[in-house]
Amino acid sequence: MIHSDRFFGGVALSHLNQPNTSNDKDVIQKSPISVAIHGGVELDINPYQRGFLPYNSFLFLYHNLRFVKEAKLMTFSQDLQLSNFSIGINQKASLVNQFSLNSIGLSLGLAIENFDFGFQYNFPLRQLNRVYSPSLFELHLSFDFSPYRRNNRGLFKRLQTDNY
Repeated sequence: MIHSDRFFGGVALSHLNQPNTSNDKDVIQKSPISVAIHGGVELDINPYQRGFLPYNSFLFLYHNLRFVKEAKLMTFSQDLQLSNFSIGINQKASLVNQFSLNSIGLSLGLAIENFDFGFQYNFPLRQLNRVYSPSLFELHLSFDFSPYRRNNRGLFKRLQTDNY
């Protein structure tokens, strides 16, 4: 993985030893090796501190491309961070025999002190002879125990390198 305070990119390999995932000792069902390429960039959309946007306004763009055997699975995400509020959309697609857009999602988030609250819902796009995508509704609550969090209050950047 390579990263800075504006972008990141990396490659991940999974199941290199191809483990047997069968529950039956007589059946051998090996997990295929998969390769994932991921990356993202964070753009400051209010660099000159104009009054119509909050002081910390960022656009975070993310992608993930995963190869498993003949299948290609893609995830794209765009997240608009407006101070302590965020709104985002994401898309999931696949390429097995033909290209298929599987789902489109919406996410909302709110950060208050060390707490992060959020929800996400994925709207499945079901089509015959395509990859099935279920409806997903997620709620999350996280608390950051980091001693450096107090130094970053009010800075809602996702990519930071000063906490090492």
